[in-house]
Amino acid sequence: MDRSILFALCSLLFAGVNDLVFKKQATSGYGRGQYMSIAGVVWAAFFVGWGLIHGRTDVAWQAIAWGAAAGTLSVSANYLLIASLRQLDASVGATIYRLNMVAAALIAVVFLGEPLGAVKSLGLTAGAASVVMFSLGNGKKSLRSVLTGAMMMVVTASLLRALMGITYKLATSDFAELQAAGHGSQDEWFLAVQGGMWMVVGFLCSARFEGRPRLTAGNVVYGTLSGLLICGIVLFFAWALAAGQASVVIPIAQMSFLVTAVLSLPVTREKLSGAKAAGLGLAVAAILLLSRT
Repeated sequence: MDRSILFALCSLLFAGVNDLVFKKQATSGYGRGQYMSIAGVVWAAFFVGWGLIHGRTDVAWQAIAWGAAAGTLSVSANYLLIASLRQLDASVGATIYRLNMVAAALIAVVFLGEPLGAVKSLGLTAGAASVVMFSLGNGKKSLRSVLTGAMMMVVTASLLRALMGITYKLATSDFAELQAAGHGSQDEWFLAVQGGMWMVVGFLCSARFEGRPRLTAGNVVYGTLSGLLICGIVLFFAWALAAGQASVVIPIAQMSFLVTAVLSLPVTREKLSGAKAAGLGLAVAAILLLSRT
């Protein structure tokens, strides 16, 4: 198996588990901003520590700039996702959010010059179809949700996430050129800056919209767990994009609803309808097709 596919699948696994943590936090009543700030602290601390342990102290301005751009897109997308999951099922909200894979793939083909062959087209089509099947699997609630602010929030979050994926690809290409010129690895600092963005923006949102709530043990648990899971998500995602095509890696990494849907059965007791089962099958087919391109 190509290592970019393996890394993308690892990112998918971490993201699938984290989607459930998002859902649990979203329905817990705890402040979203505080939760994101805690996750950001863990995220930033992890990669700063990683960089220092490995003696990578050569921080380029490109790592700061790309990290700030990706961090802004990431924190905005995830804040909207968390807010939308207060009204949407975890499997449905997370699935619609993952629609960004199609937008990101098209951007990569049009603007980055990546090839779009028949097999890749079939893979993307299967991925998009799996999203539709999951939405149908939510029945009447999904239909009503189209008219709500929650649906608009998750669609906006999806578009922002697509742009973040492209930012990662551009950043990893830039870092490869820096290393060829004699600079050290910039991945750790690129990822650490994003965690810092989550920490700062989360704190500001908490102060502005949540009235600086008291730090709660529940949010500390959710934030710490998410922070660690996000470290796995972004690290493997960056490695995958450094080794492969964005139009292949991003769609595979975004199919974390495979994991979310399966784990949702015992954890949140969501039902697996025939439509959702078909969606799972289509998602698996999409991954197999994309891995062959």
